[in-house]
Amino acid sequence: MADVLNFCILMEMLLVNWSTIHYCAKSKYSLLKTISVLTIFTLVFFAVAYVVWPNLGNGALIVGGLLYAFPLYWLYDVKMDQLLSIMCSSWIYTMFALSFSTQLGYALKQFPFTETVFCVQTLFYICTLKFFRDFVKSKLMFLLDNIPKQAGKYLCLLSVAWFGTFWLIHLSYIYRDSYLLSALSLVALVFDAVFSYLLLNMVVKSFGDIDKLEQIVYVDGLTGLKNRQSLRTDMEKLMERDCPFFVVFMDLDNFKGVNDRFGHMTGDEYLIRFSQSVQNILRHNGTLYRISGDEFVCLLTGGKIERFLEQVKEQKWEELDSGVAFQGVSAGYSAFPTDGRDVDSLLTMADQRMYEEKKAKDNLR
Repeated sequence: MADVLNFCILMEMLLVNWSTIHYCAKSKYSLLKTISVLTIFTLVFFAVAYVVWPNLGNGALIVGGLLYAFPLYWLYDVKMDQLLSIMCSSWIYTMFALSFSTQLGYALKQFPFTETVFCVQTLFYICTLKFFRDFVKSKLMFLLDNIPKQAGKYLCLLSVAWFGTFWLIHLSYIYRDSYLLSALSLVALVFDAVFSYLLLNMVVKSFGDIDKLEQIVYVDGLTGLKNRQSLRTDMEKLMERDCPFFVVFMDLDNFKGVNDRFGHMTGDEYLIRFSQSVQNILRHNGTLYRISGDEFVCLLTGGKIERFLEQVKEQKWEELDSGVAFQGVSAGYSAFPTDGRDVDSLLTMADQRMYEEKKAKDNLR
């Protein structure tokens, strides 16, 4: 009976680890084919493991779980370093569950040990698995997708190192008289701590360089606003989350006249003053972008569109040092998802409506 329960404990760990991979990575094949391949691999794995190490309940065979990286890499559309990071995080989680259950099994001596370990581990998964998988998908996957490439490889190595450390700690709980395992566990913890600081140092330096590059690629040098590239990226992110928003296309009235009469220095000051004024109107209800000379776009995610347009058109500022006052602005807008579900159609519609307003103003002059 104990051997059967030990087998069930390990199978439960494997199922939890596979479900985490399946939840976080995109499968290349049908669910039936995926399960069939993993089942065959598991049968072969346990058959070989039983011959090599018959005592399946001692926890030593857990390290063999890393061999699942090979079929999983073939079954799922994920990079090997990312797969290993996810697998190691999942194995650390399941080893913690096993170690925690094992310690309770030792503590609750009045109950059968193996049955206690199995019941506690199962209850632990029922209570925590959803939160763990959501954490891996939302936090770890985001980190793996955005961390610099070289740092990502070091993160993979660190994940494997932490996996090995937890494995040693678990073995030291089982073989309590082994001082060598305890010593190795302490050495592994020190190594992981030092490696973690080195990785953090590398990431901080890398992101410092990335921030400088992003300033060039995604930010307008004159106004400090996000630029056209940022606009498209931010619109796509809002669409992915299916968040309703307005695209407000704005073109400054008579800006060419300001440049011709007062010079480009004054024109630059005029653009900066306009951007600051609109940002004050927006506050936390959206983001302003400069996409070309005197053209701006706002993504309005909160507040009423009519009120925003009214405030933008009726804004007043103190005259610049050159004596230039606000000359007005023409604006048109489109709404997601009502007017379109892609970036280009929304921008085109807002631009056309802005142009119609500008043309109507010119006809009145």
